Amino acid sequence: MPQVEKRYAEALMGLTTENSEREQAKLNLEIVSTLYKDNLQFKKVIMDPRVDNKVKVDIINEILGEKNDKKMTSFYSLLMDKKRISLIEGIFKEYSKLCFEKNNEISMKIVTAMPLKDDEISKLTEKYKSMYHADNVKVTIEEDKNLIGGIKVIIGNTVYDGSLQRRVKDMLN
Repeated sequence: MPQVEKRYAEALMGLTTENSEREQAKLNLEIVSTLYKDNLQFKKVIMDPRVDNKVKVDIINEILGEKNDKKMTSFYSLLMDKKRISLIEGIFKEYSKLCFEKNNEISMKIVTAMPLKDDEISKLTEKYKSMYHADNVKVTIEEDKNLIGGIKVIIGNTVYDGSLQRRVKDMLN
């Protein structure tokens, strides 16, 4: 279904023309996606065929309050009518990727065995910012003691693995 999720994300991108609209839509999708994933009661109501789609959209509107607008209400209505609301998590991920591309940003995850110093994070950020010709880099850091040493940098589907764990595996193979 990733292709379907991407098409819905692209359609939403077409609706949101300004950067502020895109950011608000992304936040909006993140809230609904997280609720859908983490709140069983919300998911049951949203997926219940006995509940009218307008009621489901009204519930979402009530939860989002001022964070919602007519475009997003129409988008959620479309997802309900087409029975695609179950794809909300994937749509959010695809939409986030499109927002990063549109804003010439990259999302970079640094996985390390031990905490990095601020200057090390800055050097890595600048290196990949330059490498990808990005204006901005969103960095998340994760510690993984299984790496033994070194780091992994993950950008999109690309993994730059400089971990000791990988080097040991390479030596054994």
